[in-house]
Amino acid sequence: MANASLLLDSTWDLTTDSNNNVAVVLEPDSLAQDAASAIQTYLGEYYFDTTIGVPWRTQVLGVNPPPPLALLKQLLIDAALGVSPDVASAQAFIT
Repeated sequence: MANASLLLDSTWDLTTDSNNNVAVVLEPDSLAQDAASAIQTYLGEYYFDTTIGVPWRTQVLGVNPPPPLALLKQLLIDAALGVSPDVASAQAFIT
């Protein structure tokens, strides 16, 4: 199975398929889900590679003054693009 991820439900939890196995999701949906997971990862949080993630603690949350929206958007885009070479582009929308 190429580029499969564990399927997460609307509460961002694992879910099962019709055979009660842990459900998986394939491309292109797996890329979108993995990009969404990447932007939620704190820099240093991922045990196997502490160089990935968004610098939420050091550059975004609790920073005074708050970072410019352009910087925040770029951090999110960079995290999404780092998921796979198959992710060709990403856009950040902040509402």
